[in-house]
Amino acid sequence: MKANASRKEDIPPILFANGILGIRGFWKVSAVCEKLLALRNDVTPLGLGSMCSNFDNPLERAELAKSLNGFIFRDNVKALQQVLALPGVEGRCPFLLKRALEESPGSQKCIDFLSKKGPTTASIEVSSRAVSFMTRQSLKSLLDSKVITPDAWILCSDRADRPNILVGVSTSGEDSVPRKAVPLLVALIDAGKLDCAEFLFDAGARVDLCGWEETTNRDRGAVYVSTPGPLQALVSFLTKGWPHNLPRDKGLALLERFASRAREAGCAGWAVYPNASLGRAGRGDVTV
Repeated sequence: MKANASRKEDIPPILFANGILGIRGFWKVSAVCEKLLALRNDVTPLGLGSMCSNFDNPLERAELAKSLNGFIFRDNVKALQQVLALPGVEGRCPFLLKRALEESPGSQKCIDFLSKKGPTTASIEVSSRAVSFMTRQSLKSLLDSKVITPDAWILCSDRADRPNILVGVSTSGEDSVPRKAVPLLVALIDAGKLDCAEFLFDAGARVDLCGWEETTNRDRGAVYVSTPGPLQALVSFLTKGWPHNLPRDKGLALLERFASRAREAGCAGWAVYPNASLGRAGRGDVTV
């Protein structure tokens, strides 16, 4: 009888270790008792760290963003700290402090915590249009002067010709103008500035970041889509042809270097939805 009870107690840790619950399932199951609740402080695969194995799935990365924003909304600073303590998670979802200040001004505990972490690195001068004209020398100047860091983010929005609609706000029940944030490294790749991307990569830019797209809908609330990271963006770009300023052999060498660093960071298997549209996936996902 005692042995059977012991085996029952082993079931939740086994589920956690397999990573099949995801962040939402983990949070619900771990709330059952104090013993399981303590696993939220365990960043290994036997505890909260088990969710890291699910980040290959873009839906689970989107769930991460949604969960972090939910913690901020409820001013659950302990949960926010626990998830951000996971390897690689801090810095993966940008502008958390901005979101707290604008959308949850009463969440003082989270604001205090995120303020100590510091703001997301982004510069209004370095727009998506500026990226399209970037040179290695101008990028070097921006990095040397600390206007940006290697892990800087670029903010952009679809349908920019509709200034009467506030970004991220729905007034008609339809999807609002999507808010997009992409790592500078991804923005440079998408713009065909592979020489600049290589320079930023050598400066230490992270490859375990992905882009984000968000819209707000009256019925569904916030909808998050995880868009390609650096490795996935580079694969996509190189398969389109060669309209850029790097010789083919150098481009392939750069791809090999990206893949090597991505394997070290645990993100080489990240899948993306090539035709994702605000929560509605394309017919298939691509992994590299």
